[in-house]
Amino acid sequence: MKYIRQIHLDSPGTRSEHISRVNHSDTPTGPLSESSRAKIVQQIASGTETFCSRNTNGAEAPVVVRTSGLGIKYIATVSDGRETNNLLSLPTY
Repeated sequence: MKYIRQIHLDSPGTRSEHISRVNHSDTPTGPLSESSRAKIVQQIASGTETFCSRNTNGAEAPVVVRTSGLGIKYIATVSDGRETNNLLSLPTY
């Protein structure tokens, strides 16, 4: 499993669809690597990797691929009623 710990948002940056890149690690606190949204979508969709969001307090949630109304694939956390583990709650870079 890989841990998404930071996100980069394109303008206007208010929805998961605006996440264009992420910094992730192989362990909860390991060194960060950057990947594009397209790469993360491809890895999840093909089943080669699983990802979860992980905030600085250790809250985690599974990350899945969704499709916008315009047909664009993006990443989002599985809804569980906790905002603190949402991808949009992660630090930005």
